[in-house]
Amino acid sequence: MLRECGVVTTHRRGKTQNYALNPEPLLEVREGWLRTFAKMHTDSLSRLRRIAESADPPADGAV
Repeated sequence: MLRECGVVTTHRRGKTQNYALNPEPLLEVREGWLRTFAKMHTDSLSRLRRIAESADPPADGAV
């Protein structure tokens, strides 16, 4: 399946078969599909940071 998608290429040398990673298709996934989630994650982390920085520390000093 990875060969069909172009993520992995193979090269036969005698009885052995060597595999090489082609990162280009993975970059396309990162730039396209995963980018749709970037704002959601950034917003969630920003909200978590605001909550953590505004919270009163525990009375016993535990973190």
